[in-house]
Formats: sequence, structure tokens, C-alpha cells
Amino acid sequence: MLSFADFSSKIIFDLNKTFPKARLQGKYVVVESDPNSVSIPISSIYREYQETKDYVKTLASYIRIINDILSQYKFKIDYNNVYPLLKSNKKKTRIS
Repeated sequence: MLSFADFSSKIIFDLNKTFPKARLQGKYVVVESDPNSVSIPISSIYREYQETKDYVKTLASYIRIINDILSQYKFKIDYNNVYPLLKSNKKKTRIS
């Protein structure tokens, strides 16, 4: 079983393979994916690792959790629906 310090280093190293902007910031693992970010207490991840005694399973679980959270806020603007609302609505006036 890994010590807390070794686990922290290893989890950040492995998360960086999937999420290029993963880092340890104080007591949190912070993963950024523009424009969103996720902060998870490293102690929670380590506690799960101690309970399962399986680093690979813990890593896979948190990769899935982080992906779910980050993709929850991804959306695409459909400009075909938005553009008509942004068009000028000026009425032509006729001079008689």
C-alpha cells in the first residue's frame, strides 16, 4: 500500500495522462478543462484507495467521476436558432 505522499504524487502523475491540467493544490486535486474545473479532496481519494486496496480501480473511478462532472457543463450553441433573435428588427418606413 502506498503512503499518502506517494499516493498523492502518483495520482497526479496518472491523472495528467488523461487531464493535462491536473495538479495538487493544498488539500485538493484540481483538474481544469476550460472553462470548467473540478476540486476533489485528496483525502477522500486516498480513503477510497485504502478501503479498496486497489490503486487502478480507484484511479479509474475518479477519472470517470471527473469526466462526468466536466462533461456535464459542455454545450454547443446552435447559432441557427440564436441568430434570428439577434438580427435587427428594424421596420422599413415608407415616406408617402
